[in-house]
Amino acid sequence: MKLRDRISEKYMGLTKSLKKVAEYTLNNPQDFAIHSAAEIGERVGVSETTIIRFCYALGYSGFSELQKEVRRQIILDGEVNPNQSSLKQYQSSKEGMANRSKFYAKVMERDIINIQQTISRIKEDQFQLAVQKITEASDILISGYRTSFAAAHWLTFALNIVRGNARTYRPATDDLILFVEKMDARSVFIAVTFHRYMKDTLQLAQIAKERGAFVIGLTDTSISPITRYADVTFAVGHGSGDNASTLDLSASLFSFMNALVAAVSISDPDCFHSRVAQYDQLNLKDFFTSGD
Repeated sequence: MKLRDRISEKYMGLTKSLKKVAEYTLNNPQDFAIHSAAEIGERVGVSETTIIRFCYALGYSGFSELQKEVRRQIILDGEVNPNQSSLKQYQSSKEGMANRSKFYAKVMERDIINIQQTISRIKEDQFQLAVQKITEASDILISGYRTSFAAAHWLTFALNIVRGNARTYRPATDDLILFVEKMDARSVFIAVTFHRYMKDTLQLAQIAKERGAFVIGLTDTSISPITRYADVTFAVGHGSGDNASTLDLSASLFSFMNALVAAVSISDPDCFHSRVAQYDQLNLKDFFTSGD
């Protein structure tokens, strides 16, 4: 039985305070997917104990079980369905602009909107924490599959320019055990995972978390499965779980990653200037054109 049906069935028998929680649950399921019982209680204006009693009243063993059910229904049964390709939406969302002049401008204007929405959702304290952890990390491990691989590869390349200690997991050539064996509390694991959420990336995040690494999630919505393991999560999508294509979110994803790398470069200027000096000492004239 779905959560909405359970609430409908039990609603009339609930106390006034539990009805208040029930109404909040129906109107704000995403909050239940990512926040603790205490945090939900504070938002609703009731105690944590009341939230737990609400779970019991619906027949759940506790808050954890209810939260898992909310996540399952939002991600699997709702609009964010991992079994449904987002490519159809990618194409259909452009059909209305197809016969207009400056089609490219309309698409790029949507990119600007996505970037602006991403900016509005970033929490300053979480961003600064991510920058601090990356700057202090002994090693930075990054994973992304399918359409996320290009972003993971770019982020690895960029962080190596300013830090020199980043690696991308390449399943075709890397041994999983060797990749994670040195992962510890000094490590940072960055998971780039978007709609359809590859299990391998989530499993790597789980392993990283178990080994004490700091986990950063780059994803499309605040209810993405990576939130189960990430210490901080940055959603560069619309934030509503609307099954948007990763292709449409690439501009905001790369813009955010560029901001992250830029912040890392200025957080430890000595390391950055050392990296610049190393590049300047290399004789690379045979690799590039002279410009003449």
